[in-house]
Amino acid sequence: MRAPPPPAASLGEMATGLAHELMQPLQAIMTGTELAQAGARRIEANDIDARLETVLEQVVRARGIIRNLRRFAGGEPETAPVRPIRLAATIGNVMVLIGGLLREAGIEVVTKLEPDGEVVLGHPVALEQVLTNLLINARDALAGRPPGAPHRIDLSTRAEDGLVRLRVADTGGGIRPDLTARLFEPFVTTKGPDKGTGLGLSISHGLITAMGGSIEVNNGPEGAIFTITLPVATAPPADAAWVA
Repeated sequence: MRAPPPPAASLGEMATGLAHELMQPLQAIMTGTELAQAGARRIEANDIDARLETVLEQVVRARGIIRNLRRFAGGEPETAPVRPIRLAATIGNVMVLIGGLLREAGIEVVTKLEPDGEVVLGHPVALEQVLTNLLINARDALAGRPPGAPHRIDLSTRAEDGLVRLRVADTGGGIRPDLTARLFEPFVTTKGPDKGTGLGLSISHGLITAMGGSIEVNNGPEGAIFTITLPVATAPPADAAWVA
């Protein structure tokens, strides 16, 4: 009897299937909207044309989200070699997926990337998964802050000695000192039992280590600072169409 797939694999297959199903009606909406827009332009109905253009923009945005979700859910083989990754594109992909959640929580995301540290070596999808986990954790930490306190996440890089350090810093107040040394251990979490399994950071540590990098955490003046260190890439990504 065949063993059932692990939950993560099942979730990935479900997300991929859902993405495929959603693409079909979106394509139909796009085709219909483009035909209607052509008709509006023939009769010079500029107001209708402008509204249809807004619909098309949202369809394109939805398709981009679905493509990112499909790639995100698919993951990468454990034996995949590291490749050059554009950090700006990686962060952009993550923001497509969860930027709305951060905006709804009233969080400002500030990105400052050094040109010398724009391209690193790693696994694109895995790095997106790690950044997504860190940003969601920061959102949860900021949820407990008073309304007047700053709700901000800073993403910045520093290149030095052939390495790039990507910092994810929040203004969430920081992590208890007794937990910082154990935060990447399985089942260690700062969240309540109903809000986290304590596996996200442990998995993130494993993913970054598999890329030949490292991840560490400490407290800054306003909150937690996670630092991902990866080798700098001396060549740009070979496939410009691969956004990350």
